[in-house]
Amino acid sequence: MAIYRVFVSPFDRTGNTVIVKEGYSWTAMVFSVLWAIWHRMWIVAIVLLAGLLLVGILAMQLQLGENLQSLVSMAVAFILGNEAEHLRAWSLERAGYREVGVVEAHSLDEAELKYFLADRQRSGPAAVTETARPSVVADDTLGLFGTT
Repeated sequence: MAIYRVFVSPFDRTGNTVIVKEGYSWTAMVFSVLWAIWHRMWIVAIVLLAGLLLVGILAMQLQLGENLQSLVSMAVAFILGNEAEHLRAWSLERAGYREVGVVEAHSLDEAELKYFLADRQRSGPAAVTETARPSVVADDTLGLFGTT
């Protein structure tokens, strides 16, 4: 089972909810900058791009062999994969989201279901209220010319 963190935007009236899985991110490791852009983590994407360029330039300036350059690139990718979801949570918090819960589940779908079911039980069933309608006078047969 995996742990999922639940974030809610206080600015969105529709209750925009983002669920972030804790753990290693293989997609972040492989597609680093593209992964950050996909999740709209602009600051992280810029820092990643600058960091990768800096590592490449330093490796060329120090005249490291190709094998060592590859090893350094793989180490950076591994570290990013390990910290990716923490960076995503940080970006969400920076954007104004707040963490409202933690869910343990086998998949993202199950985590969503568990969170929203628990949230509904906490808040109780929504009270269905019907707005009061004005009474219609019986003289208007067709209902087109109501008099009140």
